[in-house]
Amino acid sequence: MEKSATVHARIEPKTKKKAEGVLKKLGMSPTEAIRLFYNQI
Repeated sequence: MEKSATVHARIEPKTKKKAEGVLKKLGMSPTEAIRLFYNQI
């Protein structure tokens, strides 16, 4: 079994920048946030 898979998504640059700023303050990378989200659903 593969250890990881790649997810590609399109998002508005402004939204991405704002979200990354929030995640940085939380000490979390975008990858970690997406993993957390996927594990919750």
